[in-house]
Amino acid sequence: MPRAVRRSSSPPRASRAASSRGASRRTRPRRAAPSPRSRPRAPRDPLSSRRSELFAMRPSHRSAFFACAVTTLGLASSLLWLGGVLPWWAGLFGLLCDAADGEIARRSGGVTTFGALYDWSADLVLCALGWAHLGGTFSPASLVLLAFLVPVQVALHLKQVHFSGRTGVFVAGILLEVFGP
Repeated sequence: MPRAVRRSSSPPRASRAASSRGASRRTRPRRAAPSPRSRPRAPRDPLSSRRSELFAMRPSHRSAFFACAVTTLGLASSLLWLGGVLPWWAGLFGLLCDAADGEIARRSGGVTTFGALYDWSADLVLCALGWAHLGGTFSPASLVLLAFLVPVQVALHLKQVHFSGRTGVFVAGILLEVFGP
């Protein structure tokens, strides 16, 4: 006699004895689809990521370019003052540009790593040239002073104490012009 086939929409169940022994049907937990953040990414070239960080062209690239242009204008006018081509007001203009460029970049959202390094290195160069100008030449005393001042400015920059190297040079230059020999 053929066996009767039971037609049902539900799957067959294990007997009680089988379920107590752990033979019941076990299902694997479902895994969620991987999120876009958890997908493996291709390794990046460390130089290209550093380059993109330094020269990032954000939507505020005009303000970052303008801030660097103000730094360049201040650098040029200060160099012309130190060279004796322009009078003292060019040094004052360079000092004002140095104070304004960072403020322009911060307020307009154009702060870049390149702009910060450019402004800092312009300050270091002008500090060195200013001390050489005040000493007349690179005498041993000015070299010792310069060897002391540049590391101090680097340390203050790393500690995020912001001051301009041009400030000290400008003030010392004006004092020498007013009270000098």
